[in-house]
Amino acid sequence: MNQASFFGVLVAIALPFTGIGLQPSTAQEGQQLIAQRINCTNPNSTVEINECSRRDAAESDRKLNQVYQQLRPRLVGQQRQRLTDAQLAWIKFRDTTCEYERGEWGNGTGAPYGYSICLDRVTRQRTEDLERYLERLNQ
Repeated sequence: MNQASFFGVLVAIALPFTGIGLQPSTAQEGQQLIAQRINCTNPNSTVEINECSRRDAAESDRKLNQVYQQLRPRLVGQQRQRLTDAQLAWIKFRDTTCEYERGEWGNGTGAPYGYSICLDRVTRQRTEDLERYLERLNQ
């Protein structure tokens, strides 16, 4: 048996014992596994605090989209287009504002938290605006 064949057989025998097949295939999958185990009622680490604030921001975004989807079909013509334009401008405002606030944290581990709490706050404010628009249409 030549050296290349011997090495191939050795790798084939040893590979199952390395545990490679047991590890997540991507870093994202590993993060998802960690995120699933976090209890946000009492976060105890920076990782948990960051994940919980990210979840809060995602929930606020879900609510915003729900209200927007209720409002938009009720508008016609220019008003519908104005709402779309306003929403696109608001998204740019939100992202720029929250990048600024993230920057206040520097490169520290709290930067994701700073960004997420900003997203949550600004998104909740925008949702309130959209809810008021919807209420006026219902009057």
